Amino acid sequence: MTTLQQNLIKTPFTLKEDFEDHTEWSALQGSPTIDDDAVHYKTGTQSVKISSLSAGYNLISKTVSWNLSSSHDQILFWVYADKDCGNDGFDILLAADAGFTEYFRYIKPIGLEAGWNILNIMASEWTANGGMTWVDTIIRIGIRYQNGAGINPALSFDSFQTGGETYPAISFQFDDGWDGAINYAYPKLNGLGRKSTVLIISDLVGTAGYMTSANLQTLDTAGWTVANHTRSHTHLPDLSEAEQEEEINDCDTALNGWGINAARRKHVGYPNAEYNADTLTAMTNTGMSTGRAGGGLAVPLLPPIDNRLFWVQHQLNNTVSLATAEGYVDAIKARREVSIIVLHDLVDGSPGINQWDKTDFEDLIDYCIANEVYLLSQHDLYLLESGSIEYEEACVNTNTVVDVETITVPVVAVVPG
Repeated sequence: MTTLQQNLIKTPFTLKEDFEDHTEWSALQGSPTIDDDAVHYKTGTQSVKISSLSAGYNLISKTVSWNLSSSHDQILFWVYADKDCGNDGFDILLAADAGFTEYFRYIKPIGLEAGWNILNIMASEWTANGGMTWVDTIIRIGIRYQNGAGINPALSFDSFQTGGETYPAISFQFDDGWDGAINYAYPKLNGLGRKSTVLIISDLVGTAGYMTSANLQTLDTAGWTVANHTRSHTHLPDLSEAEQEEEINDCDTALNGWGINAARRKHVGYPNAEYNADTLTAMTNTGMSTGRAGGGLAVPLLPPIDNRLFWVQHQLNNTVSLATAEGYVDAIKARREVSIIVLHDLVDGSPGINQWDKTDFEDLIDYCIANEVYLLSQHDLYLLESGSIEYEEACVNTNTVVDVETITVPVVAVVPG
């Protein structure tokens, strides 16, 4: 039995810079306004914000005294953007001199999205300049934003953490309620004492090719997350707020009528990965715990970027080979991240659109376990935001059913923001 700690933290991080006082920072490039931000922060009581950005580079810097020779392998850093700015550059500089001639540079590979962005920076992603090494004492940290597209965001920085390590994990999730989940995924995962997630369209339960209510009860009894993909899988942004509530509520009512666990079913996969502000209001009014969308620029770590709004990172269908899927696992392990991988249906050979081969799935599960990547349900991810869970080690190639849901924290319904 392994205890997975809150936010999948394997080794605790050390807070190196908490961004509590804007007066400690100065502008070295451009002329941005530097303020404290008491609204958007992750640790302490505030963050440091830059706004009124100049065209081109805006670099702010602060004096530090850090030796990161043994604590730079994984670094976490939070950035809040008041608007999407995906086309502009963002980098961090760690310098051994005040003039930034000897320094490490990290360049964020994709831009910042509106809301919180967490940077998960691995050692290999820093570029040494001017002969910089990790043995050198870092005396300046610089944060630089290239305001090239005229978007002019306000950016708040907080919680630069070093020296820790997170666990890699995958949440395999089956959308729509196809019967491949019960026919092929369940026997494989249950034999290993593992859980997964199905998000069902309640109008389709019991129809041809889809799971029955008895199938859902079997998964629920095994500790799976059996959750909400709405009543009819309509485009939520095309509906009024009240109509969105009805779609979510009707599916939840059906799940309740089939006896599905009251806490675990309070998760919603937005149909077609679409949502709007009314969706979030509907989530609040219907008492849902998490929402799941798709895409986005967010780095997949816990806690979720924006108050329990989870992002799909990969989808498996008939165009994705087993080798490609194993590459996803390799990247997740290397970056110590958590990823949601969505499937629809599993079939025994010759997969069509939105289908994947069941043998490939079985092999992929074995590959995850061999590489010590944890397999978690959506409800596991939710619980890990506020506490720990107990996780049974895999019993490879056994038919023993293992109850792995030993929960150590209460469930509190909080909605995406």
